[in-house]
Amino acid sequence: EEHGTFDVVFVLGLLYHLDAPDVFRFVRQVRELCSGVVIIDTLISIDSVETVNYDGQAYCGRRHREHADEDSPETRRERVLKSIDNTLSFRFTRESLVRAVEDAGFSSVVECHTPREPDKAIDRATFAATGKTRVPIHT
Repeated sequence: EEHGTFDVVFVLGLLYHLDAPDVFRFVRQVRELCSGVVIIDTLISIDSVETVNYDGQAYCGRRHREHADEDSPETRRERVLKSIDNTLSFRFTRESLVRAVEDAGFSSVVECHTPREPDKAIDRATFAATGKTRVPIHT
């Protein structure tokens, strides 16, 4: 609210550090401040190990441990590539992430395959989402 809306929002390497229900609220907040395109680059779950329910919808994925339950705040802060606050995080399957973005209010979601990233991990994906009304996207 303080800064208004943005034409382009980048969510790079953040989603997979959030647990449910925070990840769903975050995606909806991004939708509220994005007037154009959001680019999401995140780790995903290749297989569906568990289902998380949010707002009457079921989303598949896998929880990952960020920290041990007994880790001190100092230990958590030392792990620079982990969440500070979350002990666990939720990684969506590809299909569930697309649905979560759509359910948040984006009308068009596409997975990006260009530019080619030959060394990109199989469990990493990049998506672009836009719009309040459906728009055909040709790639």
